[in-house]
Amino acid sequence: MLAKEFYTIIQNEESATNFLISKKLLVNVENVLCDKCSSEMKYYIKKERGKERKLLRCKRKGCQTTQSIRKNNSFWTYLDKNGRNNSGLSIGAQLELVYYWCQDLKQSTIITLTGRSAHTVCDWMNLCRDVPVRIFENRNKLGGPGIVIQVDECLLRGSRK
Repeated sequence: MLAKEFYTIIQNEESATNFLISKKLLVNVENVLCDKCSSEMKYYIKKERGKERKLLRCKRKGCQTTQSIRKNNSFWTYLDKNGRNNSGLSIGAQLELVYYWCQDLKQSTIITLTGRSAHTVCDWMNLCRDVPVRIFENRNKLGGPGIVIQVDECLLRGSRK
């Protein structure tokens, strides 16, 4: 993806959220039920302090419980030192940090580009690094009943001509 395309995506929360939903990195509203009454949820945009936040809200008239679209997502829900789900960063800002990690930039460069604190950048780089580690640890083992694995030998100590 070109940087120009990326910056148009993270320009506002709506487009950043839609991008993550289209890539199945955030929950789709059709798959979510209310924790209290088990009825369907819908997207709801909450405006607070001049910013817009996308939430899930129960459709049932008496309930109307809201929950974050980041809930039950181990990556986009950042746990602070007290174990609370509190990132303090918008989804666009989080996506920007992940993008810079994918570009393999130094942390000092990311701090300069984003204006975030060294602690925040370090935490997000560690979180990004943990994703491939978890995938590697949870991979399927080779072989098994009915599966043939072929291993070839190779001699590497021979002399060159």
